[in-house]
Amino acid sequence: MKKALSFLFLSTISLSIFNTATVYGLEGTSDLLNDASKFVKLDENPWYFKEYRTYNQMFQYLPYQKCEIVTEDLNLALLPNSELFTTWPVVDMPADGNDGGLLPLTKEDGSSLFKNWSEAWVATEFTLPENFTDDENVTLLLGIIDDADVVYINGHLVASSGFMDKNGTPMLNNSESGGFKYNYKDSTDATQILFEKSYWEVNREYSIPSDILNEGGTNEIAIRLFNNNGNGGFYSGYEYAICGNELAVREVKGLPTNNINDPVFEDVINKQKDAIETSNSSAFAKTVMDNYNANYTDKDAYVSDFKSKSSTDLTVADTNPSYWLDDNGTYSYEATRKITNSLGEIIFEGHITQYFTENNGTLKEQGNMSHCYTATYNSNLFKDASGNPLEMKYSVYLPPSYYENTDKHYPVVYLLHGINSSSESFLKVDKIEDFLDDQMTNNNLMEMIVVMPDSGKTSGYDDTEYDPANHNSTGPWASHITDEIRHEIENKYRTINQAEFRGITGISMGGGGAMKLGIANPDLYSSIASHMGALNDTTLNMLKSLTPEQMAKYDFYVDCGLQDIMVDYQNTVKTHEYLRNIGKEHGYSLRNGAHNSAFYMSSMADSFKMHSDHFRQSSLKRIVIILASL
Repeated sequence: MKKALSFLFLSTISLSIFNTATVYGLEGTSDLLNDASKFVKLDENPWYFKEYRTYNQMFQYLPYQKCEIVTEDLNLALLPNSELFTTWPVVDMPADGNDGGLLPLTKEDGSSLFKNWSEAWVATEFTLPENFTDDENVTLLLGIIDDADVVYINGHLVASSGFMDKNGTPMLNNSESGGFKYNYKDSTDATQILFEKSYWEVNREYSIPSDILNEGGTNEIAIRLFNNNGNGGFYSGYEYAICGNELAVREVKGLPTNNINDPVFEDVINKQKDAIETSNSSAFAKTVMDNYNANYTDKDAYVSDFKSKSSTDLTVADTNPSYWLDDNGTYSYEATRKITNSLGEIIFEGHITQYFTENNGTLKEQGNMSHCYTATYNSNLFKDASGNPLEMKYSVYLPPSYYENTDKHYPVVYLLHGINSSSESFLKVDKIEDFLDDQMTNNNLMEMIVVMPDSGKTSGYDDTEYDPANHNSTGPWASHITDEIRHEIENKYRTINQAEFRGITGISMGGGGAMKLGIANPDLYSSIASHMGALNDTTLNMLKSLTPEQMAKYDFYVDCGLQDIMVDYQNTVKTHEYLRNIGKEHGYSLRNGAHNSAFYMSSMADSFKMHSDHFRQSSLKRIVIILASL
């Protein structure tokens, strides 16, 4: 039912992670009158680091008693104060970076600190001004942390992510010495602290009580970090800050802070709500710009959806409404919206954000005009146990000119995620939109569409028999990429549907998948890139099976890190050596680096340039053919 009423709230819906921790949501316009400068960044003083426990395997092996403690210092595992932690090594935190990607925790000299499968403290001091807040709770922003964390402020446990109780319910890890607590003899033990999952893709935003703060003095923050695999730590491009009010949160996030009181704005919101309640599609359409676009839904589709799914028995109630105006003249409306029918059933309830612009003296909804977003479709390949099509997701990036140059068709690169990941990692962690915008607006790349499918997290991008109970590992995941997603994209977007204008790139598991699918389908793809890919003898033999005529049509890029412990970099070397030995030009990088997004993002420009150059060369060849035929 919620999905059926999508026309009512094409909006941003807040997500949350456990705890006292909640993701930011408006608490009422009275609080918004507070000073937007009431925040303190947490990267202005040194951060200190100390490891206190290591394991022999990843935490998900704990339930099977296959993950054991290797080293441990129980004294260091206790909550430290500043007298102790200021004697520890200083760690280089990536708070000031603008680019996405995990930056491994390092000493000031650049040497590595955080070991694989380990626990450690990071801690610092910060000073708050007098009268920092009048609110009962303040917001702590910590960016994205890999993998799990437990946060203390001034000796108080305030938040954690990555832990659950015996029932599988997320919980605070309140152990005085960290770690986990499994009772293998009695699974009903209510005191257990179990590993839930890695939160490596989740932005940490915690609500904490203000009465634990020392306003006008020095405060301490200590964070237990749990590294489940690879190089755990913090991601660049995010601010670390403590915010005294909701307006300060918006300031740190770069959201509009100009809260306006405009009867004209309120009137258009009320007209939309009235149209929803009376099922008046004509009145609804009058509130929408002709060039409306929200995640590639245009005005015709928006209004058509309204007509097909609206009902006269709906009631719309918005609480905590707020009206904003940004520096570019875009108006935005935020509220917690609740829609009920005549039976009192809740049809929708959640946070909404709508965008408006002035048009001939009136305000009309323009949509988010997003060039990078997540979309859904109903799959014909994947069905539940009852035979119903599953709703599947993918994310897509549209180039800067896409909405303006409506006659133009574009090349496409399919970007495949790694194991236990999703397309969200590219959007939220790697900030792929900012990266691609920068590359294309500076003419480093020709404009192209980039598609990021959500595939099985452990699928290997192979076709196997599907088991709905094991969705992430079984099923036709190769066909999902080569057939289903491709047709979805080519039917919905303005793509150039020839192999010479279709590329495929993958990360880790996706790198192996890109190589397998790209080589196996020369009629579909002609440029292939693998970043720290799961390459092997199979992918090498597939490469060797290409005829000289087939090989001539391809371009390649491959790389891997010398410190990568997740894949064998020698397989990337073998791929490079084979291409070199047959005289095939290709992009290649074997360099210092581990298995993380900081590594592959540092060379993403190189792989995309390979695709871009390939597309440009294909365009020139096409022009030559056309001229020759005249």
